Amino acid sequence: MHGVLAAYVGLVGVMLFFHEPWRDEAQAWLLARDASLWSLLTEYLRYEGSPGLWHLILILPAKAGMPYVTLNVITAAAGIFAAYLILYHSPFPPVLKAILPFTYYLFYQYVVVARSYALIAPLLFLLALVWPKKTTRVYLFTFLLVLLANTSPHGALIAGSLMALHVLDVVRSRAQLGRQILRRQFVAVGAFGVVTALLVLQLLPPSDRTDSFPAPGLSSLRTVATIANGATTGFEPVSILVFLALIWWFWRSRTLSLFIVPASAVAALSVFGYHRAYHVGISALLALFVLWVSLARIPRGTAVDLRARRLALLALVVVCAVQTFWSAGSFRYDLRHPYSGSEALAAFLGAHGDGKTIYAASFPSEDSDVHGSVGAAPASAVQPYFDRNIYANYNHGRPQSFWKWSTGIDLIYEPRRILNAQPDLIVLSVVWRGSERQPRLYPGYRVLARFPGKLAWKTGTLERESYILLERTTPS
Repeated sequence: MHGVLAAYVGLVGVMLFFHEPWRDEAQAWLLARDASLWSLLTEYLRYEGSPGLWHLILILPAKAGMPYVTLNVITAAAGIFAAYLILYHSPFPPVLKAILPFTYYLFYQYVVVARSYALIAPLLFLLALVWPKKTTRVYLFTFLLVLLANTSPHGALIAGSLMALHVLDVVRSRAQLGRQILRRQFVAVGAFGVVTALLVLQLLPPSDRTDSFPAPGLSSLRTVATIANGATTGFEPVSILVFLALIWWFWRSRTLSLFIVPASAVAALSVFGYHRAYHVGISALLALFVLWVSLARIPRGTAVDLRARRLALLALVVVCAVQTFWSAGSFRYDLRHPYSGSEALAAFLGAHGDGKTIYAASFPSEDSDVHGSVGAAPASAVQPYFDRNIYANYNHGRPQSFWKWSTGIDLIYEPRRILNAQPDLIVLSVVWRGSERQPRLYPGYRVLARFPGKLAWKTGTLERESYILLERTTPS
């Protein structure tokens, strides 16, 4: 397994030099760098809608002035640790151990792309190791759940579900547990409850928060099928068979509730809360966690139905085959094409933008329910390459660089007001479909340069993150 780990480290290391972070990656780094710890925890995370563990990890290197690539190095380190746990501590057969680290979500989407989801896999795998001893090592178990709950709303729902299932296990076996062990369970559950309450209070959405992507709602229950399909093979008939094989094995190994309860909570968040394509991988990691626990609980050769075990492993082989193909597709795309145009734009502005007034702007949103300023949000992806805010129309040009998801954001984004200000340069974010051409909203400006970028997604692309730089041609 040493050679497999070395290959994994080498390939991930290659991507550190080619991957251009996009706006979501930049946002966490900018918050860690520019916001005070108090304002981050008490104000800005409410607009992010996500807990702050990832930001706390980034605070030290960001505030210490370390290079922006440190963000991706930290994510890669989390991925390498998850791969190490699979290779040396998981109960999977050797061939699957060697392939699993190269599946899409463990190799690319949650390792190369630096977001808080990178923490979910190593924490789930550590929980899988602790799970058989969770009653006697309940403090360690609870600590890992607290960390998981602070990665993302999805992690919080999974952590809460796992704690609830643990409480049920304790209730069922309370007659066999000593008084001291039971006391530890009460302390641990109480501590987790306090942390959960603080987390809820911390993330209560403010009234002026911008809903950039409305929830699908009941009209899109199809989202649940999309999650199962995207988390496995992407081909629905095969994904259904994979799902049924796993469910059968979970039922036979008495771990079905360990999958159904947290998976239902995550699916409910996608339907009623917030759903993006890259969230589906969390369900894949959850299924892998439950499979890990079930295989460790019932070793090979025991009396449980061997057919169910073999079918579950065969399903995992199919998933691995498809997802390593996805990994290769995204790896190849990211090597050859810009993931975001922000790095090239930053280099251009560094060489040609000194002393010039720069405004951030966007094309009109295609979604009338989205606040008009949201389209300019991708312009923040260029900010980490500079030591302060470069846009004169954001925050009155003050140093604060991160984006605030507020309807009252301090940004001049209307074309009329931008034209009245006559900035030297306008950075136009290109996200919406059909907006690659220069709009006719900015007369007196010409296209100075274009900086293409698209987010790699499996064997294709997901969305644009391109920029058009406009230069004023008329006297101010």
